[in-house]
Amino acid sequence: MGDSSNLADERAQLAAYGFIKCGFTQTNNSLLACTASAFLSLFAVGCSIAALRVLPSPRPKFRILETLTMSVPFVAVVLFVALSLWG
Repeated sequence: MGDSSNLADERAQLAAYGFIKCGFTQTNNSLLACTASAFLSLFAVGCSIAALRVLPSPRPKFRILETLTMSVPFVAVVLFVALSLWG
């Protein structure tokens, strides 16, 4: 459960409707944070690819590795969301 205000809100909704009608639980907050992380990672990868294309050939292998490393949070969140939805 969340903090006391979330708990009180959940109890009030359960008493009024018989189920939790709305509100963010801790799981939804985590999912939202992961999604934001994925979009920021995707933006960083886009900027890195744009910067990498400006470099003359041959491009440093470290920069290519850096770009691939920045995409790891995006791939992880896509897998996390896919498993959460189809899990």
